[in-house]
Amino acid sequence: MDEVELATLIRVATLRVPGVLAISKGIGYREATYGPGATVDGVGVSVVAGHAWVNVHVIVADTPIPRLSKRIRRDIRKAIGRDARVRPGPINVYIDDIVFSQPKVSSTDTL
Repeated sequence: MDEVELATLIRVATLRVPGVLAISKGIGYREATYGPGATVDGVGVSVVAGHAWVNVHVIVADTPIPRLSKRIRRDIRKAIGRDARVRPGPINVYIDDIVFSQPKVSSTDTL
């Protein structure tokens, strides 16, 4: 499995985590994994000495961030271990944005 395939696998695993709304391209710079004819935005993967070093940028719902980050890392580790022939290395999760729920305003509310 090459780095682009691995990044795609990580992207899919991350998007399946409840509370993750989207993958971000990054803030201030573009995080991506590049290969021949393919780019996986928002996921940076480098394989070093048989270990996948991962950066993933996410947009999340209003949810406890430490618990969510732990779940993202766990699911990425499982995906790498199950589907790839490399071992998980450091996994960095970047929360690029949080989407807060909007309170409902009824027509009887006054300013």
